Amino acid sequence: MTKRLIHLENNLIRLTSVSAYISTLGGGFFLCRYLSTALTLAKQQCRIAYMRGDEAMAWKCRINEGYCYIYGGKLNRAKRVIRNVYLEVCEKLRQNNSGRKCFEDPIYLQGVRVELDELTIIKNMCKSAFWFANKVIDAGLRDHD
Repeated sequence: MTKRLIHLENNLIRLTSVSAYISTLGGGFFLCRYLSTALTLAKQQCRIAYMRGDEAMAWKCRINEGYCYIYGGKLNRAKRVIRNVYLEVCEKLRQNNSGRKCFEDPIYLQGVRVELDELTIIKNMCKSAFWFANKVIDAGLRDHD
């Protein structure tokens, strides 16, 4: 049992390190406009976040994926990805708020304590990304896909 725990802890440490490495690479590639690479990195980081049990990080990675689609001109796909994240976060907020004694009580995502503020931030990130996609459409800078 002890060996198994050590193995799991080592895997978590490796996944955390790989996630940080990918996060650093993603920003550099994104700014350099290597969108296909940025998209791949966002998806990989999302997979790692789910493997780590970090649902909040996975949502943020999916929002980054949505931004990649916006910059790639795939606005409908971007809006769909962002909308799905938004709906999942809103559902999590509803679940966490029902049955809670106090609004300030901590909530948990897959056993990891998360402050309510983090979910609200993710929800607002979705709103901002969705707004940006609509502005790109309104300006006629990209075609709908």
